[in-house]
This record gives sequence, C-alpha cells and structure tokens, in this order.
Amino acid sequence: MDLNKLFEKHKNETFIFVKPGGNWGDDLIYLGAEHLAEQHDISFTTMTAEEFLTTFHTDKVIYLHGGGGYNPWCTGRAYKCLKHACEFTSNIVIQGPCTASKDKQFLDSVFTDSLSKLNCKSLYFYTREKTTFNFLQNFPTLTDNSQLLLDKDTAFYTNINKLKKKIGSLNERYTLHGYRIDNEASNVAGTKDITKIYLDPAEEAISFDHWLRIHSNAKRIITNRTHSSILGFLLDKKTYLFGSKYHKNRSIFEHTMSARTTSVTWLNDEEATKFTKRSILSRLIPSNIHRSYRLTKAIHILRGIPDR
Repeated sequence: MDLNKLFEKHKNETFIFVKPGGNWGDDLIYLGAEHLAEQHDISFTTMTAEEFLTTFHTDKVIYLHGGGGYNPWCTGRAYKCLKHACEFTSNIVIQGPCTASKDKQFLDSVFTDSLSKLNCKSLYFYTREKTTFNFLQNFPTLTDNSQLLLDKDTAFYTNINKLKKKIGSLNERYTLHGYRIDNEASNVAGTKDITKIYLDPAEEAISFDHWLRIHSNAKRIITNRTHSSILGFLLDKKTYLFGSKYHKNRSIFEHTMSARTTSVTWLNDEEATKFTKRSILSRLIPSNIHRSYRLTKAIHILRGIPDR
C-alpha cells in the first residue's frame, strides 16, 4: 500500500504532521506530503519536532515527515519523534518515506530504543528507495512491529501547477553548480572560480521561496543535493546529479527518476569532476579575485541569482 492509498484510508481522521527539521530541500518533502493530504481533503496540524516532543497525543494519525534522518551524522530528531509517537495508545503512526544509512550497529540501536515502548495502534514505516527497503528487512525489531513499505520521496507528490504558481516566473539564466558543503558532502567539490556559479543552495537561501527561485532561474543544474535534483526534475530543467556521502542520491535516482525522465542524468565522480575544470578565462584571472566574496556575490546578482 503506497502513501496515497494510506491517506485515502484514513482521510476522515485527525492528522498531525511532524517536521523533523533539516535544510530548505526538506521543505519540498513537506510540501509534497501536504499537497497529497490536500488532495484527500485531510485536516492536519503541523508541528516542529521540538513542539511535538514536548506534547502528548492520543487517537491521532501522526505523520512523521520523511527524509534522510536515519543516519549517525544527523540530529536524531527523526527517530526521537518516532519513539515519542509510538509511546501513546490509540495513535496510528506513519513514518514518511525515508532513507537510512547502511550502518547495521547504529540502526539496531535506533530501532531497539525507538520501539521499546510500542503502544500505538499501528505503525507504517515507509522507505523512499529500494536500497533502504531491502536493507531494513534485516531488522526484526522493525519488521515484527510495523508494516515496512516502499514508496517514493514525497517531494514527487508535489502538485506541479501549485509549485509553479508559488515560484512565479521560470527563467534560464545560468548553470547552477549546487554542491553540498556540509557533513554529507562528497569527494567532488567546487573550485574558487568567479566565472561559474558555485553555491550550496541549502546554505545560501534565506527561505524556502528563495531556495526555489535559485533553482527556477537556472537553465541547468549540476548538484549532489537530492532535492535540488528533484526540483530540477519537477521543473523539467536539465539536471546532473552525482553522489554524496552515502547511497541516498543514487538510490533515489534509480528508484524514481531514471526511468521517468531524460532531464536528470546520473554522473559518477569522474564525470562530475569534469564540470569543475577551470576555463582558460578563469586561469587568467588572479586568485585573489576568485576568492573575493563581495565580487562573487555581485557577479551572482548580475547573472540572475536572486538575493532573497
């Protein structure tokens, strides 16, 4: 049963949507799930993880937004919310489509703790790609106490017409090199090159709408940010996706994008590195110019990067 059918099944009940937190790309996850709920006329209240963890709920459908929170380098909010949701009687708990690391010792500990006080009426645990779905079959603490299911990242449930209306105009002004600079970054990194648009959209944006506009103004997107590639997919922009710290990007690409579009192309690290090579013009520019934050910011604005 996919999430669409499960929402249809419980559409007359009261939902709480819990945001575990993350970066602006995670807001696209939330937006897609909210669009799916609206499609079924579901009434829901939204809470942050912090709000949820300090309140008590019974006789509710608790929907925990999906994402990449089941790994040892994240905050732990995803599985703390799972534990809290499952402790109370009469709740139906839905873990939204997620990705987990392949660290067996870590996940053993997470599921043992999170499901130690399992009092909810039922638990549905969704994954968003086959790698995680297959790997989690090895955890009886989870499989014996929940329905382990496979769907897709809820960003793919986004209503494209509503998304385009939210964004406004779509432009094709620059090639966006949207590379991660956080603890999930890959071996492929941008260079100090003032002739190219290098930025991490999740770090550069000051709001979700700003994050959307950074991508919507691009004619081409080269990224290892999962939701930068999904937004490129939704807007039908030519997009190149390469790997990050673990299997997530490749797994989501193969499960949901590779057979459905030609607009998103997978790159291995060697192929991705070719996009970072400096041009002849770039080599003629003194290195202190490339390192100038103010000049880089001014050039970004002149080339069409929205400043808010």
